[in-house]
Amino acid sequence: DEVFRGKSPKYSPDSNSIILNQKCNRWNYLEIQHAKNVSSEWISSIDQKFFTRQGDILINSTGDGTIGRATYIDETNQGLLYDSHMLLLRLNQQAVDPLYLTYFINSKLGQTQIENIKSAVATKQTELGINNLKNIQFVLPSLPIQKEISKAISTLEKEIMALEEASEKCKERALLEFEMEIFSDSKKTQG
Repeated sequence: DEVFRGKSPKYSPDSNSIILNQKCNRWNYLEIQHAKNVSSEWISSIDQKFFTRQGDILINSTGDGTIGRATYIDETNQGLLYDSHMLLLRLNQQAVDPLYLTYFINSKLGQTQIENIKSAVATKQTELGINNLKNIQFVLPSLPIQKEISKAISTLEKEIMALEEASEKCKERALLEFEMEIFSDSKKTQG
């Protein structure tokens, strides 16, 4: 339905108001701790249509290594403003599942298209503009199939995260057991 470029911020280190930047936008999640403080007066003057809503997609629009990273905005990340190095895509959710499109944009095929359509401007900064974003092509099955695909990928992502957490705990436990064994053996040989 709509695509917005983020706003050029008026920073204010003493303010509690924040703006997202491309460092915040990872591969389908946000790291809010990288957000920058902006003037509360300035942010209150911005039209509410520019703030994130559930179902929006935030896409990094500049920078080598960061361009094209996309995040689905869920209920926990509503009401956030983003800077001019990001684009916000607001879809007709009766036709396109935003999570499905986010997974597509982050896929190898989506990233290859972004790599091929991005442009360089006079500053030599790589840019994915609104018009280029509109040129991305993707397979659009029926909405129920899109949602089925999104659900399957989400389930796999959760399983991967659980396995990574379990792996980390196993590493920590193994290191602790190893250290205990080494130090207990050294005490025996010294005593």
